[in-house]
Amino acid sequence: MNLRSLQKVFAGLKSSDHGLQHWLLQKVTAIILIPTTLLFIYFFSEVFGKSHQFMTGFFSNKMIGLITILFIVTSLVHLRQGLQVIIEDYVHNTAVNKFLLKIITWSTRILSLLSILALGKLAFIG
Repeated sequence: MNLRSLQKVFAGLKSSDHGLQHWLLQKVTAIILIPTTLLFIYFFSEVFGKSHQFMTGFFSNKMIGLITILFIVTSLVHLRQGLQVIIEDYVHNTAVNKFLLKIITWSTRILSLLSILALGKLAFIG
């Protein structure tokens, strides 16, 4: 088999131009999630069962607010990356594939924005 026939075989397959970037982002978010998840679990255990006023005061701390925002946004980016891989690998209908990727992308963007606004309001406005 020569090079031209190999090119024809692989011509129909999509090669990801952003494979390294996608892989690296997935690994970086996974590493960031290790300490932020542990801190988030600690934060949640501190406010679990407490009053709304206590919880509001707790998350009004700028550092706690920033760590919580970092945890939520990083989790959503990591989720989006993982779901993208699953959809690209297992959903073979191109129209459904594109539709699902758009839904996931916009859903994670909206959830990230809402999280930033809500926790940012608590941490920086009061």
